[in-house]
Amino acid sequence: MGRTASLWAGAAALAFGATGALAQGGGGTLRIGVAQGLVALDPHTSSLYSDVRVLQQIYRGLLTTDPETLAPVGDMAESWEVSEDGLVWTVRLREGLTFHDGTALTASDVVYSLNRIRDEATGATLRSDLEPVESVEAVDDLTVRIALARPYGVLAAVLATPVWAAIVPEEGGDLVAEPVGSGPFRFVGQIERTSISLERFEDFHDPERPLLDAVEFVVVPDESARVAALLSGQVDLLDAVSLPLAGQVEAAPGVSLLAYESAWVDEFGMNTQRPPFDDVRVRRAIAMAIDKEAVAQAATMGRGAVAHTMVSASSIPVEVTPLPHDPEAARALLAEAGVEDLSFEFAPCGGTAFPHMMRAAEVIAENLRAVGIDARNVTLEAGVWGQRVVTDRDYDAFVCGLVNGVDPDQKTFRYFSREGVYNFSGFEPSDELQALLERGREETDPAVRSDIYSEAWQILVDEAPWVPLYVVPGLMALSDRVEGFRTTPDSDLVLTDVRLVD
Repeated sequence: MGRTASLWAGAAALAFGATGALAQGGGGTLRIGVAQGLVALDPHTSSLYSDVRVLQQIYRGLLTTDPETLAPVGDMAESWEVSEDGLVWTVRLREGLTFHDGTALTASDVVYSLNRIRDEATGATLRSDLEPVESVEAVDDLTVRIALARPYGVLAAVLATPVWAAIVPEEGGDLVAEPVGSGPFRFVGQIERTSISLERFEDFHDPERPLLDAVEFVVVPDESARVAALLSGQVDLLDAVSLPLAGQVEAAPGVSLLAYESAWVDEFGMNTQRPPFDDVRVRRAIAMAIDKEAVAQAATMGRGAVAHTMVSASSIPVEVTPLPHDPEAARALLAEAGVEDLSFEFAPCGGTAFPHMMRAAEVIAENLRAVGIDARNVTLEAGVWGQRVVTDRDYDAFVCGLVNGVDPDQKTFRYFSREGVYNFSGFEPSDELQALLERGREETDPAVRSDIYSEAWQILVDEAPWVPLYVVPGLMALSDRVEGFRTTPDSDLVLTDVRLVD
């Protein structure tokens, strides 16, 4: 029979079976069933959860997150030091690093990569996260100096962000056409809407890893077909399991369901630059019309908790007083705002890739109809959604989720600050909120940061540019042939210790 293994923040990672003595390669080809292929290959501008899962095998940054402690540790960096005033970070690279094309990875590549992220023209996901950086310079081939405008306690977590903080070659070609990183696997090719092929990088900085010879991401859009592919042995691992199908996996022989504490929180967001969503009374009315308990129950099939902020449960405590579910108060606010016969469309991100969002959208539409709002739930292909919402900001509302980031800054600053690269709600923070977000980045004391983010999120709850909905339960599935697999609250695929056994 199948089994369910639980993974919680205290353990932070789980390995199925012991890998035994490590050896170079020989671990076989791991086939991972996914809902869609790569949409954006540039690591610095990628935004889709599905892209990050693939690209994190190809690219590496200065730091990474230890899957057991969730603390930043060295990756391309061997070590780093911070000056007493907190304004200068000196990073020492490992010796002998190379990119997949055989060229050496040096301090100049780090300088180029971080400055590329900082450049507004790039449109990088982490641009606002590096806003406190004044300069990046190469001291020598193995040493990088990062100068800050002010103390920035979050920098280590930022530099450990998978994919978005990747080091790319200064003299490299078109990253969109041919990804070139320094990660454990190199890009071989992609057959659109069919598969993505990676192979072991022989010159990875850890000579004993990865154990696998290759990784193939097999695109199977239909969720039932993905589970069938696992049960029949066509794939070895599923990067996500739909909640309605979890029981089927649990009951099947030769496979296991992996349940873990996820950082993923879904939200209903509004375009605050577009009337009537520019009126806080309308946004609060919508927030109060949404029955979060019913939404969470339907979306997660009873497995996920209601969320009142976007901050991960694995983070420092962030406490708020939520807006109540109160349809009568919602109608009164709409009347006070002079809004009648409100009608708009909203779409879940990812197309049909995230059924829980589709279920949430159905309940939200019903909730809004109950207060006289005609909210039509539509389906957009993932690329179209990203262009319309994230790039063009030509939309009314949406349902989506934040997957990555255990630190509260990572779920707040880039989405709601004045400099936030992903403030695609067009939200204009007050001076008070902006100051809180900036203080949260500078402060290092966890207790003080907890107070700062609790205050900041109370403002966001009251202003309601987004309505946090529920925590998405972390569910993956794998064949009993897979040994050494680990994940994190960010749903990373940690494949360096994985191998297949008979």
